[in-house]
Amino acid sequence: MYSLPDERQTAYTYGALNLCDPEGEGGLVVIRAKSILSIVGMMPFKETGDFYLTEKFSLGVVDTGVTVD
Repeated sequence: MYSLPDERQTAYTYGALNLCDPEGEGGLVVIRAKSILSIVGMMPFKETGDFYLTEKFSLGVVDTGVTVD
């Protein structure tokens, strides 16, 4: 589980970016696999250390370790 999105950051980006904090081991939840309707990813956001929601996550997303400015 993750926190609710940072309202200030969401408003600043007009809803395009939702930054959340992980709740740690206390936020782990077990669910039935058959109840999964879609898969999302929580990707690290380097600027703040938070995570952001990626709805159409795929294996085509690869971190090469190269930063492009």
